[in-house]
Amino acid sequence: RRAGAADEEVGFIERMRRGRERFTGRTDILLRDTDLTAAEFRDLTKSDATWASVIARADVKPIESADHTFSTKSALREFLQSSVSAVQESIR
Repeated sequence: RRAGAADEEVGFIERMRRGRERFTGRTDILLRDTDLTAAEFRDLTKSDATWASVIARADVKPIESADHTFSTKSALREFLQSSVSAVQESIR
């Protein structure tokens, strides 16, 4: 689905927040404890009330051993276990 004109006038972070607000399904957010991008995201959700409400409706899961590509077997295993659990929960 193409974003509306109003969405095109704002930055990526705002478009992401708006999209998450419109989405009514389950959302899992995987974050690595030592990842700079994840740290910035956590800071944003603590400092911005609208982001705080968005994140409150998501299931945030730490993936300690992962990098952005899940390049190690342990990280990939942790990601897959989390994904399988989410699917299993959604079909119960």
